[in-house]
Amino acid sequence: MGKHDSSYKQFFSYPQLVADLLRDFVPNLEVDKLDFDSLEKVSGSYISDDLRDREDDVIWKIRYHDYDDWLYIYLLMEFQSTIDHFMAVRIMTYIGLLYQDLIKADVIKKKEKLPPILPLVLYNGKKIWNAPQNITELLHEYPAGLKVYQPSLQYFLIDERHDFTNEQLNAKLHSIVAILFQLEKVKSNKELRETLKRLNNLLKKEDSALLKIFVTWLRIVRLPRHLPNVTLPEFKNLQELQNMLAIETENWLEQSRKQGLQEGLQEGLQKGLQKGRQEGLQKGRQEGEITLFINLLTAKFGQLDEQTINMIQKLPEERLLECSQRLLFAKTLAEIFD
Repeated sequence: MGKHDSSYKQFFSYPQLVADLLRDFVPNLEVDKLDFDSLEKVSGSYISDDLRDREDDVIWKIRYHDYDDWLYIYLLMEFQSTIDHFMAVRIMTYIGLLYQDLIKADVIKKKEKLPPILPLVLYNGKKIWNAPQNITELLHEYPAGLKVYQPSLQYFLIDERHDFTNEQLNAKLHSIVAILFQLEKVKSNKELRETLKRLNNLLKKEDSALLKIFVTWLRIVRLPRHLPNVTLPEFKNLQELQNMLAIETENWLEQSRKQGLQEGLQEGLQKGLQKGRQEGLQKGRQEGEITLFINLLTAKFGQLDEQTINMIQKLPEERLLECSQRLLFAKTLAEIFD
């Protein structure tokens, strides 16, 4: 299980966040009829190995006031770069396993009806989720007489990055989950500081364990995405992080930009060299290391004269790499070729 998945499993092991999720992000649930004081995380003691292996999923149950029964919440967290086209099949399988386990554990007695289950898929990928949400959409065409025998099951999808605007998330003033989703979406450092301030104000001192999870997630998962190539100092709480962001942001951004440019240059040159070697052609070498180097020089200093271009084309490979390493910090062409 990845760092992101592990953090989210910890987040949604808190009843407060599960309650926020149900209240603010699942429509048509009749939340006024839910007894949020009854929220209870389903114990793994009577869940089979098949479900227990689903380490990145969390199962809760909650009472309906108007129904003498539990509603089970199957929360599946999906943090993979490739969208699972057959997610509806997986959901159908997990729900079947959960029902089977409840029956085996004698939670459901003979002749009793099975409790309702709300399957939630929480997705945080860069691409918009486009997989079918009902298993019927995955089925091949069949004769009308077979319709009664075909499964029909739909899961509810929450696509964090694409389903909600910042305005919609800001409107949910007391929702920690809304702030979590907003932290996933922020792009500017100003937005990040403002969102952290909201989170710090909303979480109380008695929520120290939850605060610790947020701090760990920000340090290990979220901030490395926001400030790549930057080694962040340690911070123990959100206030320390806000203070650091206010003071060090520009330095971190410059450090990230320079490191990214240097790594990009080296990667590009290596790809060019590899291409030249693989093709075994002089043309491949020129298109790789030389052409890339000339393009980078032109981007930084403007159009090069013919004499300089000819000189670069005659540089041996080791000399070319040496000059490329000076490119990032050089202010003049002379500093590169001295």
